Amino acid sequence: MSEAAPSTAPRPVMALDRTKALSDGVVAIVITLIVLSIEVPTGQRFDGPGLREFLGKVAHDLHPYFGSFALIAAYWVQHAALFHYVKLGNRTFVWLNLLFLLPMTLIPIANEARTQYPSETVILALFATVHLGCQGGLILLWSYATKGRRLVSPRVPPEVVRSMGRRMLAACGLIVAASLVSILNGYLATAVLALVPILNFSHREVDSHWSAE
Repeated sequence: MSEAAPSTAPRPVMALDRTKALSDGVVAIVITLIVLSIEVPTGQRFDGPGLREFLGKVAHDLHPYFGSFALIAAYWVQHAALFHYVKLGNRTFVWLNLLFLLPMTLIPIANEARTQYPSETVILALFATVHLGCQGGLILLWSYATKGRRLVSPRVPPEVVRSMGRRMLAACGLIVAASLVSILNGYLATAVLALVPILNFSHREVDSHWSAE
């Protein structure tokens, strides 16, 4: 009986320190840019009507900021959990991580557009597309790393692989729902977006297997 042909799949031989450092740096810069886009009104009086007007103007910028911050926080937590299980990578995985970062760099633009044109359907679609691109990038990274246990240990339980994937898909659904709700009410849409980090605040099925490397 002839021997099986050796696998031609790329081996996990590339250290990921620089990949993780770049990802953390991009996330930090994006968060900085979206908070710097908040405009504080000047020349404002702070009597009764003036204070209400001031708070109204600031709130107009704050709720898109909180929505974007909540999503970025969720992406970072998911990314950190993913990299806990992926210790070494390969060239394809590194490129896929860069693909995940591409829509991340567009978040400040999408957030500013949503602040300036909160009821424009095209802008809402742009906002949703950018964030779905980030979440989709995470799904692609996890799918690539876990297919055939390409970059994760065989000891990682199948339920961890499936549960991570389901959470990522659920986050996509929440982003779509929030974008649709934005047409009716921007504040309610921000509340829906807040469910994404809540969804990832605790993940017992995954966290209980941290040692399964």
